Amino acid sequence: MHISILVVNWNGEEFLRKCLDSVVNAAKESKHKCSVIVVDNDSKDRSIEYVKENFPEVRLIENESNRSFCSYNRVVERLDCEIVILLNNDLKVDKHFIDPLVAPFEGEEDLFFTASKCYDFDEANKTYSGSKTRINLKWGILYGDARYPGHEKFIDQKGYTLSTGFGAFDRKKYVELGGYDDLYLPGRVEDIDLCYRGWKRGWKAYYIPESVVYHIGQATYHKMYGVSRTYVITHRNGFLFVWKNITDMRLILGEHLFLLFPRLIFSMFKGDFAFILGFLEALKFLPAALKRRKKVIPTFKKRDKEIMDLV
Repeated sequence: MHISILVVNWNGEEFLRKCLDSVVNAAKESKHKCSVIVVDNDSKDRSIEYVKENFPEVRLIENESNRSFCSYNRVVERLDCEIVILLNNDLKVDKHFIDPLVAPFEGEEDLFFTASKCYDFDEANKTYSGSKTRINLKWGILYGDARYPGHEKFIDQKGYTLSTGFGAFDRKKYVELGGYDDLYLPGRVEDIDLCYRGWKRGWKAYYIPESVVYHIGQATYHKMYGVSRTYVITHRNGFLFVWKNITDMRLILGEHLFLLFPRLIFSMFKGDFAFILGFLEALKFLPAALKRRKKVIPTFKKRDKEIMDLV
C-alpha cells in the first residue's frame, strides 16, 4: 500500500522542530511505502529553510497563501497513493502509529477515514484528548467532543468515530467529496464537516487506539487570531455546519431554531459575546451555506440521528 503523509504548516518552525522528526521516523518504521510531504502555507519564519536543511528526504510544497486545511485539496488530487495521512504541524507521533491506522483499509471498501488515539503533548502524563468523537446538537448548536461523560471506558477500544482533525483517509473518497470546504476559512469545524459528509454519504470511520499521537492543540489558531477571535470563528462555523449539513427536520426545528434565540438571550446576559458575534457573522455566509446545502443533499444516504447515535 502506498501512503502519503501530509503535514500542513504556517509559520510553525517551532512545532516542526518538535514534531517533524517523529513523522519521518514513523514513515521509515512502516511496512508500507510512505512519503512525507510538508505543505507550507506561505510561512514568513524559517519553516522552509528548516525543512530543507534538516529533512532533504521530505518533499516540500510552497503555497502562495494560507488556506489552512483547504491547502490539502489540490495536493491530494494530484497524488497517486491509496491512502493519505493528514497531520497538523504540532503533532508528534509514535513511531509505530502508521500500520495499525491504515490496516482497516485493506479489508473494507466503504471505509472513509481512521483516527489515532490522541494524547496531550506531555508524553509523561498521557492525558487523553481524542479522537473517538461524537457529534450532536446541544442547546441548538453543533457540539463535537471526544471527552464526553463516560468516554474513559472507550479510550482503549476500537470503534466508530464521527470526526477527526488528523488521521488516515481514503484518497479517492476524499477527492470525491471535494476535500475541505473553504466556506469555513480561516478554519475551525471544517474537519467535522468533511468527516460528517463522508458518514452521510454512507461511508464509515474507525477510532484506532493502537495508533498514538501527541498534540499541542489549538497552537496555530491561538497564535494567529488570539483566543477570543478563535472562539468567534468556531461559533460562526458551527452555525454554518448546521445550516449546510443537518437535514433532519426534528433537529433543525426542535433542537436548532427552537433553542437558538433563548441561547442568544442567555449568552447576552452571561456576557458570552463570542457566541453572539459568531451568529451575526454566520448570517453573512448564510446564502453560501444554503448553496452548498443544495449541492450536497442529493449525495446524502444516512439520517443525522442515525449517525449521531453511533457514538
